[in-house]
Amino acid sequence: MLRSLALCAAVALAAWGSPAHAEGLPFKVVAHPDVPDLIVSKATLAKIFLRTRTRWDGGEKARPVDQATGSPLKASFARLILDRDLDALKAYWDQQVFAGKGVPPPEKPSDAAVVAYIADTPGAVGYISSSTKVEGLKVLEVTGVTGAEK
Repeated sequence: MLRSLALCAAVALAAWGSPAHAEGLPFKVVAHPDVPDLIVSKATLAKIFLRTRTRWDGGEKARPVDQATGSPLKASFARLILDRDLDALKAYWDQQVFAGKGVPPPEKPSDAAVVAYIADTPGAVGYISSSTKVEGLKVLEVTGVTGAEK
């Protein structure tokens, strides 16, 4: 009975979703240690990166950081999390800037630069290659991601 219950729980958890970095994504989402969230939905993450949501659930200011324009990692993140290609993302930010509604997140040229920024910036969140090792940062579980590259 107990073994059956454990098996059912494992199947339910697998169906619910596992961390994004374990689902075949080419990136993992990392955050400053003071970010209260451990699990974030794709929709919430998209809002943070599009700057339509400016705070974490705990009230801390959300500070997204992006990979450099032209990075294959940025293209994957835009497609899988923001549901946009890079041209559509550029058009979005051009419109936001022109309308005075906001500016895109800062861009960093490498995983190491993203990690350093996040480590030094309370509330920061970004994405790095799934193979990049990190210490001292939170690796967030992202739910609701479909179309992962396998």
